[in-house]
Amino acid sequence: MKTPFSLFLVTAGAALLLAAAPCRATQLYSQDFESLVSGSLSGQAGFTSVYETGTTSVTTSGGQSYSNGSVTVPGGNNEATIDAAPPSGSNNSNNNWALTNTFATQTGGSTVYFSLAMSWSSLSTASTVFFALTNSETNSPALGKSGGFILNGLGTGNSTVLGGGRIRNSGSGDQGQSTASTSASSNYPGFGNNTTSTQFIVGSLSHVGVGSDGSDYDTLQLWIDPSSTTLSTPNVTISYDMGTSSLSTFYLFTGSADSRFEVINVDNIEIGTTAADVLEDVTAVPEPTSWALLLGGVALLDGARRKLWLKL
Repeated sequence: MKTPFSLFLVTAGAALLLAAAPCRATQLYSQDFESLVSGSLSGQAGFTSVYETGTTSVTTSGGQSYSNGSVTVPGGNNEATIDAAPPSGSNNSNNNWALTNTFATQTGGSTVYFSLAMSWSSLSTASTVFFALTNSETNSPALGKSGGFILNGLGTGNSTVLGGGRIRNSGSGDQGQSTASTSASSNYPGFGNNTTSTQFIVGSLSHVGVGSDGSDYDTLQLWIDPSSTTLSTPNVTISYDMGTSSLSTFYLFTGSADSRFEVINVDNIEIGTTAADVLEDVTAVPEPTSWALLLGGVALLDGARRKLWLKL
């Protein structure tokens, strides 16, 4: 039985499109919370939650969905929710909450990527929300030698919550910090004290050589709300010695210097050694160049078919 040539064209075209897709290296961690049960997150899938008051839970009212350009993040049904409200409405000034988990240790400053989808409410410029990678679970929630995405006032004079990056090289001492923008409304319309939509954050930590830091991690890059799985110029780049050449833990830290009762929703946490690793669960609409490759390949195959028919 002969295979219809049209089917051959479709199959060959699909193969060309797959060839244009980015290759994954090593995915170190993936969690979409869909297999976890409603209730306390601590103790499920290796998570620990450390806080003075408040709760960290798996909630089933719908996950964090994101869509921008060719990037779509499926939200599913579940997500992790950190509710910082103290019991009986007491003041939560300076109290901290965190969720932590581990992944395969990476050493020598080798590049590590991460991504997550998140939203929040009831933040203020005195609030701090920090998703970071670090070298030891014991550093959390004391921050430790870490780098990642941060939400707070990011400096004096800001009246709303901004998003940016931070590298720290000790639990409470020196730190490097950089803002993603000076105006949340102009660059990131979903930002502020309360999000209007899910925010999708992609980041990387690597060693490029800052001063005499050996093989320490020293460079943080962030892509905030990307519209393509082909990452272009990052929104944030920080160069600062983190003080460690290994990464093995991620955490999400929340805190407040006022009486805010923050609520943070987190979903689709991915960690890997390439951008493709952390975009694995992202449904990407094919880029124009991929479509061009597919259509060009199909055209060549069809041309070959026509020449063959003419010879017969």
